[in-house]
Amino acid sequence: MELIVGGTILIAAIILIAGVLWLKGAMVTGKMVEYTVLFPNIGTLNLGDPVMVNGVKKGNVSNVYLFGPKVAVDIKLDKNVPLTDSSKITVQNIGLMGERMVGVQLPEKGRYVSRTEKEKTGPRISMAILTPASRKQWAW
Repeated sequence: MELIVGGTILIAAIILIAGVLWLKGAMVTGKMVEYTVLFPNIGTLNLGDPVMVNGVKKGNVSNVYLFGPKVAVDIKLDKNVPLTDSSKITVQNIGLMGERMVGVQLPEKGRYVSRTEKEKTGPRISMAILTPASRKQWAW
């Protein structure tokens, strides 16, 4: 009898965890790539806020922290999203109550950005992408 009760509780816990992950839109299969984006200010951007690529949800904010005078935002992005050196990444409002999101605009042209290189902020780029290795180069 105790074995049946224990098994039922274990199965219920597994179903609960799987349901919560599914409802949150978590990708359990590991199809996400993490990038770090630097902004001068993020307003009320929070963990879990969406990352929209040309208006389509393709990721979420996974971490926010200060990085010298900038704010570093770790975003988990679908690995099939082709970021280029001409991509524009901004923090945007999405609602009347102050909700925020990270918006990515993909251009038709540009050189693809790999996770192993960093892009400095320029006139056409509103972000700097850092990887764990390149964070050491930017440390103050």
